[in-house]
Amino acid sequence: MTTPSLAMIPTGFKAGKLYSVLPTPIYGSELVTNGDFATGTGWTETGNITIAGGECRILSTGSFSGINQDILEIGKRYLVTFDITTSVSGFIKIGSSNGGSQISASESAVGSYSFVFTAENTRISFARVGVCDISIDNVSVKDVIANGDFDVTRATTATRVNEQGLIESMANNVPRIDYTDGGCPVLLTEPQSTNLITYSEDFSNASWVKERCTITSNNAPSPNGIIGADLLVPNTDSNTSHILDFVSSVTGTGNGIVVSIFAKKKDYNWIAIRQGNGASGLGLAFFDLDNGVVGNVTSAGYSSTIEGFGNGWYKCNMIINQSAIFSDIRPQIYVVENGTSRNIVSPDGIGGIYIWGAQAEALPYATSYIPTNGSTVTRVKDVVNNAGDVSTFNSEEGVLFWEGSGFTDSAARLISLSDGTNTNRMYIGYSSTFITAVVVVGGGLSYVYNFVSSGVSDTVKIALKYKENDFALYVNGVKKDSQLSGSIYPINILNRLSFDSGAGTSNFFGKTKQLKVFKTALSDAELTALTS
Repeated sequence: MTTPSLAMIPTGFKAGKLYSVLPTPIYGSELVTNGDFATGTGWTETGNITIAGGECRILSTGSFSGINQDILEIGKRYLVTFDITTSVSGFIKIGSSNGGSQISASESAVGSYSFVFTAENTRISFARVGVCDISIDNVSVKDVIANGDFDVTRATTATRVNEQGLIESMANNVPRIDYTDGGCPVLLTEPQSTNLITYSEDFSNASWVKERCTITSNNAPSPNGIIGADLLVPNTDSNTSHILDFVSSVTGTGNGIVVSIFAKKKDYNWIAIRQGNGASGLGLAFFDLDNGVVGNVTSAGYSSTIEGFGNGWYKCNMIINQSAIFSDIRPQIYVVENGTSRNIVSPDGIGGIYIWGAQAEALPYATSYIPTNGSTVTRVKDVVNNAGDVSTFNSEEGVLFWEGSGFTDSAARLISLSDGTNTNRMYIGYSSTFITAVVVVGGGLSYVYNFVSSGVSDTVKIALKYKENDFALYVNGVKKDSQLSGSIYPINILNRLSFDSGAGTSNFFGKTKQLKVFKTALSDAELTALTS
């Protein structure tokens, strides 16, 4: 089969970047004059600057101290590398203008640095931040001729399941290569969500009301590998046994609310989640911790799911599917003996279950764990975009291919190849109700096809072929549609691949196994093989 011009299979990453395996980055010739500071020729100096001995020393005298060269072209991508050779005090910042369009965070540590950026000004600059005495050397700036890496933005931490099967926290802007489902990893991208439970791991806290039960804190290893799981033990009353939290001021979305808890069998095989409020009543869902399956759900408007997390741990999720707006919800976690009753007939006051990681979200499905300790915590959405450029894609023909799964909401989540606007773009859309493919050329529809999807959480393979008077959509090895009419883009229009609409809206949220772009319109046999 033809080799793709861009291929992302979730593997390498760093803060702000998700690496593609193709294309191999190619860089142009050196643009900087005297990047080794053999002389000061080529550099414009402002403030207290000393260039001598193969180094540039930037000091904090005057309103501004820095150096620059006018060598960039606005809108183009560049690789800048440099060394900080000595650092006495302060910081420097690297920008594409004097004091603005900052490329990196303020840097101070001795070492080598490398950044890829899009120029917003013609000038590359190195400037002091505050009181400063820092020396730099070996400055290099080169065109990025081919680069398939994605920009990643998320202004909060977020969790993932790592290669060892443990939940871990990822820093701001770090993409989440997730191993929740085992085997090959996926790129996990999620919407903004807030854990409304204020003590997600400390069930001994007074915010959790105990009804005929006791909590023993930090009694067993939890899903993050730390001895942090609590033991929930019913007392000897032949009655219900549970813990209860009051979550007030729930922002109603009209899409549902989900309550989750990580649980592990110790002496009892079953737990139940009960939730609701005074206005809407209470629903009850049962979970089998022996076999990892959901049990009975007692009320209409409620549903449940269960996810395995290894070492006997399961994430149990109960969803309120109603569109009502809640003023509060009351998550309750029960120890139960079977999948039908809340009552325990003959508890011995010793046996129990392990629990950890409670979460309540104003969403119709559970997202990754958001730890809390005394207040609610919000994880903002993942934004992944801007891979490639005009040299990476063929605007006149090709194939956009994606493999992955979505979440159980009806909102359209898009993956696009575009010029950064709604005027010239193509996208694959995926939701709980449909799969769609759209090609927009010069603001007009050249191709569109929709069909009802089933099993949005199941992995699918989708390929959109585009060419003048030759469009087709393949899903899981089957040609769903073809069209032998329609215009296509002029040369060198498409310049970015993004997990969104092409213009920054309708971000894709789900699990991506792979994403590829081909520069040629593949044959029917190739498209069948690609999506099978």
